[in-house]
Amino acid sequence: GSVGVILVLRNFPEELAIAVFGLEAMFLVGGYYWKRQGRIVAANLWGKLKMNCQVLGLALFIGSLAFGAPWLASLSFVMVGLAVLLALVALWTQSL
Repeated sequence: GSVGVILVLRNFPEELAIAVFGLEAMFLVGGYYWKRQGRIVAANLWGKLKMNCQVLGLALFIGSLAFGAPWLASLSFVMVGLAVLLALVALWTQSL
């Protein structure tokens, strides 16, 4: 998690970094709220897809830094952007 925070803050476009951290904060606050209400909310398919895209995006970015391949960085931005969209879908479907 810490590596992800450092990579995103230092290297990703500011708008994408804000979206990632904003959505993660919403997940944390929402999970805490529901837990206090006595309701346990399990991750749905969309949340799991989001996490996979997020991990793949960060792995691609680390690869771009390691191998000096800027096209990997571009692909990582796309994957993290997709993760943001999937996070919105996960939040929306969880509230139904």
